[in-house]
Amino acid sequence: MRKISKKRSQQLKEYKKITSNIEERKKQGEKFVCIFCGDIVQQAYEKHHLMGREEKLLNNEDYLFVVHPMCHFKYHNHPIKYIWWWDGYLGRIKNIDDKFYHRESMKKQK
Repeated sequence: MRKISKKRSQQLKEYKKITSNIEERKKQGEKFVCIFCGDIVQQAYEKHHLMGREEKLLNNEDYLFVVHPMCHFKYHNHPIKYIWWWDGYLGRIKNIDDKFYHRESMKKQK
């Protein structure tokens, strides 16, 4: 089993604080919108790292989103042509990161 580096261990501690903060904000009644479908996330939710979880991205809250479990599953496991919210998703990520938006929009052309 690979040992976790000191740096990564520290990042994971910080990530736990960030996710605890999300939990608390949700309990306090803050509304989160699913980056995928655009609807309010009610009960069950997952966290999606829009740009990945490598290095500093793990704790970059600009790219961390609360999402519906089913939307998250569809994003990672279904062909785009079967995902009804794909175009709306592209609209929601357009102002987040230009390069990422371009990469995601190219997926539909495949």
